[in-house]
Amino acid sequence: MRANLVNVLMLVMAFITMILTALSLPPLREFLERSRKIEIAMSRPLTVIDTTSRDGPPIEIRYNDRNLPNFTIFTIKVENTGAYPITSYDYDEQVQLQFENTSRIISVENIESNPNQMQKVRARGVNPDGLKPFIELPKPLLNPNDSYILEVKAVLDSGKKPEIKQVTGRIAGVKQIEYKETTEQPKRETFQISNLALLAMLVTLILSIIGNIKLRSRLKIINPSE
Repeated sequence: MRANLVNVLMLVMAFITMILTALSLPPLREFLERSRKIEIAMSRPLTVIDTTSRDGPPIEIRYNDRNLPNFTIFTIKVENTGAYPITSYDYDEQVQLQFENTSRIISVENIESNPNQMQKVRARGVNPDGLKPFIELPKPLLNPNDSYILEVKAVLDSGKKPEIKQVTGRIAGVKQIEYKETTEQPKRETFQISNLALLAMLVTLILSIIGNIKLRSRLKIINPSE
């Protein structure tokens, strides 16, 4: 009787431990939170060409017959990192990226999408008179883990680097649009081997306890004198 009680308690403790461990894993926690999230990551400038530098031969970059000093190229990645799709109907206000240290946005081009079947998005660079430029993001369907990358060509203020000063816009279910600067593309969270090993050990423990209980029950049937 006591042996059976001990086995039952061990089984309950193992089951609770397994649940707590599973809840601590990022993918499952993200699924249970059932939230909408969108993340914007801007790379550091891939190229900065200062045409005003006196070192070396003169460099001239022209666009629409205008000379472009401090020309730069950088990328912006937009990714749905939440558990729900984001559709065009979820946008209450279109998302805008307002830039600092940037005098003009030359062009914005969608150079990569995940999945590849995603329709090419069209972002818009806006250069209002007397105000800092901004990029207006489109409203594509973004399923969980869907993303697209924009290549931005811009003119910087002298000696500066591009910075996103503010992200504005409202999306249903999204509390805050996450933004960060990175030197590489963001990596998705995956199960760690140690977590998988721990889960495997817990499952093995539970199966062992269940097998032990069944074995004791069979032995009692064979030997009723106990």
